Parts: sequence; C-alpha cells; structure tokens
Amino acid sequence: MALATNGLSMPGLSLDQTAMGGAGAALLSSVATTLRDPAAGAFLRSGTELSLAVAWPRAYYGASAPAEDSRLSLFEFVPGNYRSVYRPAFAPVIAWHRRWSPRWAWGLGIYGGGLGTTMPDGAARIARGFPLIRSVCAGDFGGGGAQPGSAPLDQCGDGKTFSGVRATQLFASAHLSYRATPSLGVGIAPVLAAQQLEVSGLAAFAPYSVMPERLTDNGSAYAYGLGARLGVQWRPSPAFGLLVAYQSRIRQEGLDDYAGILPNARFDIPAQWHVAIEWALTARTAVYADVEGIQYAQVEALGRSADLAAFVNQCLVPRLLGGPAAPTADTRFCLGGENSPGFGWSNNRIYKVGVRHRVGRWHWMAGYSSGGNPIETPQALLTTLAPAIVDRHMAFGVSWAWSERLRIGAALSYSPPNRVTAINGLSNIRLEGRQDIDGHAADPAGLIAVAVEEDPGDQRVENRFEILQIQIGLSWQTP
Repeated sequence: MALATNGLSMPGLSLDQTAMGGAGAALLSSVATTLRDPAAGAFLRSGTELSLAVAWPRAYYGASAPAEDSRLSLFEFVPGNYRSVYRPAFAPVIAWHRRWSPRWAWGLGIYGGGLGTTMPDGAARIARGFPLIRSVCAGDFGGGGAQPGSAPLDQCGDGKTFSGVRATQLFASAHLSYRATPSLGVGIAPVLAAQQLEVSGLAAFAPYSVMPERLTDNGSAYAYGLGARLGVQWRPSPAFGLLVAYQSRIRQEGLDDYAGILPNARFDIPAQWHVAIEWALTARTAVYADVEGIQYAQVEALGRSADLAAFVNQCLVPRLLGGPAAPTADTRFCLGGENSPGFGWSNNRIYKVGVRHRVGRWHWMAGYSSGGNPIETPQALLTTLAPAIVDRHMAFGVSWAWSERLRIGAALSYSPPNRVTAINGLSNIRLEGRQDIDGHAADPAGLIAVAVEEDPGDQRVENRFEILQIQIGLSWQTP
C-alpha cells in the first residue's frame, strides 16, 4: 500500500518535492512535476523519472479511565496505552515526458497514496452499567469475542479482533502541454484513479448499520473513477515562475462490500488545488513556496459531521434495547445511512516552503510544511480508527548529476509526533425520558434518550502519529 501524510494526500510526488517538504510544484528540473501541474510540460525537456518512497509510520493511542462517578457507558476503550502496527509502506512514482514540437508536449505518470491503520491488542467495553448486556470484548472496537466480565447477552462482534481501515489509491494520468507564448504554458491531464478499501474489526457495530453484513471484515473492495487535472504556469523570466493547478473531484463507484458504513457505497477522492512560486535568488540558489488546498468537506464519508448524538438516539439506543427491528429506530441515522455520522474532516490548507542550492554537480534541498491535519473536532472513535493527524513535515535531500542527462538522488522526510486528544462522548452517559410526536412511544426503547454531550467525566483518548520516509530516485533526459 501507499501511505499519505496530509490526510490522504502525499506531501510531494517527485524526489525534489519530497526533499523540500512538498514544496516545488513549480520546479522545472523534474518531469514528475507534471503529476501535479500538467502545464510544466510546456517548458520541460523530454525525460523520465523513477522513484520509490518507503515510509515507516508509528501510531499510538492512550485511553483514560472514565470518571469515578460514571455509571453508564455505551462504548469505551479499555484504559491503557496501545500501539498500532504498521508495515513499511511503499509508494512508487513514475513519470514519462516527451516533446514533439517547440510548443507541444505530452506524457504519462503513475503514483499512489492512501492511509492505513491496524490495531491488534486493545479491548472495549460495551453497555457498561446495563446488567443483562454489559460486555467486555476483544479488539479495540469490540469486534472479537466476549471476555470475562461480560453478561449473558453480550454485545461483542465475534468477528475479527484486529481493527482498522486501509484506503489505498493509485492514480494514472496522461498530460498534454501547450506553450502558448514564450512565458505562458497550459496543460490538461485526464486522471484515472483506482481505489482499494478494507475495513476490519467493527463487527460489534453491525447491529447499528443499514446493511450489517456489509459493514466490516469483507476483505478488499475496489472502485474506479475518472477526473481531470488542469494547470497554468507563467514564467516571465528564468528567475521567476508562478503556477496555478487544479484537480477535480474524482467520483468513485463500486464499494458495495462496505455499503454498511459508506453512504451510497462511495468514497470519492476530493478536489485539490495548488498555487506555487519559484524564485531564483542567485544562479545557484532558488526558493519555493506552495499552498495546497484539499476539499475533504465535499466527500460525504469524510466531510459529514462526526456528531454522534443523532446516531445514538435515532439508531443505536433503539436497536440496543429493542433489537435490530425496533420500530423507533430511524435507519437514516444508522451507519451507512443518508444521515449517518462521518469523520468530520474539514477542507485542508497546507503551506510549504523549500530551498534548493547547487554546488558543482550536487543539488542540496531542504523544506518544511505545516497544516496537514484535516481533523478540527476530534471524536475518539473515528479519530482513533483513522488517525490522519500529521500536521508538519521536515525534509532534506540531495541529488547528484552523474552526467549532463542522468541524475540520481535521495530524500529524507520526517513528520514529528503530533498528539491530538479526542473525547469519547459514549463513555459517560445519562438517560433522559422522551416521547414521540404523538405523545407516546411505540416500544420501551422509545422512552429513553441519551445525552452524549461533552462533560468532564468523558473518557479522553490521546492519539499520536509520526512518520519517517525515505525516497530514492533517478531521472534522465533524452535529446
């Protein structure tokens, strides 16, 4: 799988961009620049670039105990410190570019992105304080079997203990570039996106889904979509360049195996935009400044509010107390329904700055970026399941010109630990009476409402995430 660190977006694609913290979208020394700006091809010589990034992520979460006077809980993590298990993640980048006239050029490219977590060793408590159904379940989200302390009617999932989500994306594009004037280039690139999604360890939540059999533990599901990338680059002098690029939202179809958690069984790829400049301070030194925007809020599964109150009172409590067929349950608010809770990600804006300095055949690069965390209001369940909380990148890299046409290099990027404390609103609840619109309830579950607003007795869950990435690559130009 490929691992991204700005939500679901890689900070940089070419080796030079990675070495500058993701800055350098306006850089014209790398044909991989066309993967974010198809207009760059209007100025580039023919060439090919190959690189491979390997990332070693580390994630932890620590769950506190609820307050001592907390009597009732719908769901809580068993208190303790737990580590997510990650294998090294590999992200290839391939870019090929050819000129066929002084004005026209075209090329192809492939790159990956995504996010993945696996939590192997935690446990969960469900319905604490409810005598007949209280449960202690294996798995961070209670997806495994019942443990000692569970009541006869336990609510455990009896499925996979390991919990997590893996979303892997692969993009293939073909760009066409045109040099309208000596200083102005434009470009367009259709983008084909393939996506793999796998969700596991959430079987305890199956009774609260519109399609329980399609919520979790169904292996890999695949989806495909088509979008477009546009770019304009203006270079009034060899010392200065300005880039504006935009990639459309890519609508994806086909994730039917997870229709029980994704509204309309879709997990679209959000639109992105870039504004970047290159400014050569001297003949040897140039600086780069980029702003990247990612429109996560337009993707239903990501941007929808993470507020759990409606889900709890319209779906979870009626089904918990009255069974899956409880007449007071409103399936629109169940997982996968049209009003189900989402991850609460906001539109993201990332600021990047980098510098590149040439000494003989060597190019030395460094950079920094900030703003990669799209989670504004952390909710413990969703933030722990997909901890896309990395906010900063520090990077360094070097490349060496083997000859006039062949260049090799390496980049090191590090995202220092970012700690985000999330509130578990289901861990300390109180019951309230309610009536339906006619003044009476259709079944006993309809008489009860649950207050899940934040209070001092709620469980606190601290998520921590960091990534070390190494990227190696080579590029060569052709006559």
